Formats: sequence, C-alpha cells, structure tokens
Amino acid sequence: MIEDSKMYAPVIPYYIAQIYYMKKDYDKVVSYVTKSLDKSDVLYKDELNFCLARFIFNEANMKSASHFSKTYVAKSSKARKEDIYQLAYCQYQTGAYTKAIENFKHN
Repeated sequence: MIEDSKMYAPVIPYYIAQIYYMKKDYDKVVSYVTKSLDKSDVLYKDELNFCLARFIFNEANMKSASHFSKTYVAKSSKARKEDIYQLAYCQYQTGAYTKAIENFKHN
C-alpha cells in the first residue's frame, strides 16, 4: 500500500485529509487528521492542524478552532489574512479579547 511506503507515507495524510474535507466527510477529517498528527514522520502538520481548524470553525466550536488556528498561524509562514481573521474571531468568541484585538489589528 502506498500509505505504508517510506517514500510517500509522510505526505499521504495531507492529501487524504484534503480529499475528505472537499467531500465534506467531516467525521473522517477529524478522525484521520487527529490520528495522523500523532505520527512523528508526517509532513505538513501545520496544514493538517489548519484543515482541522477550518472544519471545527465551520461547526462553530470556537474553543477547539482557536487552538488549531493558533497552532497553524504561529508555525506557518504561509498564514493568510483570512487565517488570522479566523483566529481573531475564535479568540473573540471565547473571551480572549486582548489576543483577539492584537490579531484583528494584524489583519
């Protein structure tokens, strides 16, 4: 199986997670990404965190979305204004007002 290949195994979780997300199979997104993040050799962990954050944000679980968004924005050099806005909005919704203000101003 290609998922077990030493050469491809580190990148496969990213693509599978994206496919589940595009198919709107959110239960599989959560279970697959959560399981993949525990593996030490997986690449694109920041992106996987953000994939999970997008799903949780859409489900209006702001506390969890804030956690995963914060992880992504802190570690990613590719964070877009929309990503920082999502983080700030989650912080606002969970009462982390000082952090929300900082991120809203950053945006």
